[in-house]
Amino acid sequence: MLGAQAGEVTTAVQMAMMGGLPSTALSGAILAHPIPAEGLDLLFATAPPRG
Repeated sequence: MLGAQAGEVTTAVQMAMMGGLPSTALSGAILAHPIPAEGLDLLFATAPPRG
């Protein structure tokens, strides 16, 4: 991921990975506003399930 504030997005994903959370845990998360990581809920809500 590249961008001016990509670190904010990757930090949220990194914390979820460190906690062993599935992507569905982030799809319902309430993230601080306004940051680029707000888009994660939409991304993970539409991602196909891993199987």
